[in-house]
Order: sequence, then structure tokens, then C-alpha cells
Amino acid sequence: LDLSSGGYRLPTEAEWEYAARGGNQYDTEKDWNFKYSGSNNKINDVCWNHINSEEKSHQVGLKSPNKLVLYDMSGNVAEWCYDWNSYIYAVEEKNPTGPDYDTGNKIIRGGSYKQAEIPEGNTVDDCLVTYRNYKNPSEKNSNVGFRIARTVKN
Repeated sequence: LDLSSGGYRLPTEAEWEYAARGGNQYDTEKDWNFKYSGSNNKINDVCWNHINSEEKSHQVGLKSPNKLVLYDMSGNVAEWCYDWNSYIYAVEEKNPTGPDYDTGNKIIRGGSYKQAEIPEGNTVDDCLVTYRNYKNPSEKNSNVGFRIARTVKN
């Protein structure tokens, strides 16, 4: 990953979370702690999820945006991140990028219109800003997409 390059790329997981939460945690503490990107309680205002989506993705921008005017950071389709999956997350590092070797799976964030399932048939709220999963990048899924990022040069 060359963050000094001006080209388009997938966001790092840290960049994705910063964008989904609406910016700097110290400037917008209330927004940083929202459950969903742009709301704390009104999931249907900001998110296409398994209850309101008719089990399909929707055009971006039909729900309310977050503070950075980004749409569908929670729900609609989950989004690929640059990072390879790792169980160790460097919280001390600025913009951590996970391992720099292929672990077989890339991180996906944001949840989707499909309901996630866990063993015993229980379900989880996969539209939370904290939702994190991983998949092999060669897998095709109708509920996983991507959002492009670009490094801003000073």
C-alpha cells in the first residue's frame, strides 16, 4: 500500500471506520459513538437492512448521510477494505493496515441488506458501525461491494 500515491484504491480499515463514524473522534465525540453511520437509534433512516430492503441492494443516497455526507456506510452492501484479516489490531498505530502479507481473507465492513447468521440460527445486527467480517477476495457476493478512496496530497 502506497499511501503517498495519488491513485484510487480501497480504503484501509481505519480509514473506512473514520469515514463511517463521521470524522475525528475528538471533534465529534457524540457522532463517533453512534451505533450506525449517522444515527444512534433510527436504523431505518440511515440503513438498508434485512428488514426494510426487500432482500436487495438499493441506489446510494436514498437514506440520510452521516456527518461527512457519506451515504450507506451502514447497510446496503458491506464494503471491502485494503487490509488482510488479522486477529491482532494495532490500536496504537495511526491508520494501521493490518498484516502486509496475504492471510487469505480481506476485511469487509459496514454490514449489508442481508441478515448475518451465527451458529444456532441466532442473528446479529450487522449494520452497526463496529460490524467487521472477512472474506476471501475471490468470492463473489451480491451483498459485498466497495468504496474507493484516494490519498489527498498536501
